[in-house]
Amino acid sequence: MFAVTVSVSVKPDRRDDFLSAITRQADASRELEPGCLRFEILENASDPLEFLLIEVYSEPADFQPAHRETSHYAEWARVSAEVLEDERIVTTYTPVRLELDEN
Repeated sequence: MFAVTVSVSVKPDRRDDFLSAITRQADASRELEPGCLRFEILENASDPLEFLLIEVYSEPADFQPAHRETSHYAEWARVSAEVLEDERIVTTYTPVRLELDEN
């Protein structure tokens, strides 16, 4: 398995646009990508403009290049350029213990 976290800061006037776009991205990733096992969106409890995305894939190739070559990722990349305050901080992980739904 392979996991990625992505930390993002959203422009104050674009929060709703961000939430709509990232929700579409998460849903499409889970529905259309067999290798995407999980796509979570977390909001910083003390800052509603900071978010952490947690993505889990069957293997690294399911994220790069497969995930990044989808049309929904291209749409997300376009929108994210407009709504994000700074660059994303992407960190990759090898899961040691991970509980996943069996669905």
